[in-house]
Parts: sequence; C-alpha cells; structure tokens
Amino acid sequence: MIPKSEVRTKSWLKKHGFYFVRAGRSIGIFDFIAFKKDCLWLIQAKCGQGPRKAETERLRAFNNYPSNGRKWVFLWKPYKREPIMKEVL
Repeated sequence: MIPKSEVRTKSWLKKHGFYFVRAGRSIGIFDFIAFKKDCLWLIQAKCGQGPRKAETERLRAFNNYPSNGRKWVFLWKPYKREPIMKEVL
C-alpha cells in the first residue's frame, strides 16, 4: 500500500507539470526525484508531523546532487489541498 503522503505528492507533482520517479518502500533518503526544464527536486513526503531529528540530519547531510537541485520536505496536513513545503538546507 502506498502511503497517503506519497499519493498526494504524486498528484501535486503531476498538477504542477513535473516529471518524477518514485522511490517506493523507503529505499532511499528521498521518496521522489522530480524535475522540470531547469530544476531538480529531491522530495521527502510526510503526513502529520515532519521528519524526526535523525531523518532531518540525513536529509541535510546528503550533498551528492547537481548544483540546480533542491531538497524538500512536503508536509501534508489533514484536509489541506497543498503541502507545506520546507526546503532542507
């Protein structure tokens, strides 16, 4: 079963014209790799609360991506149509 946060993120990415690859079953640090013409996003999707401290540190420590890439956490709150998007710096 696909987590609700990932289903909602997939729909959001399609709606906003991104091409993407989903890394299912928490194989890697990120749930999605999404891209458009001049940008690349690495996305961790969450429902309710954001990532825990250890997971946030893993996201911050990951630096092996192109210079036009950005790391995001998409946080989905109940009954909201848009995610809270937090860039991981």
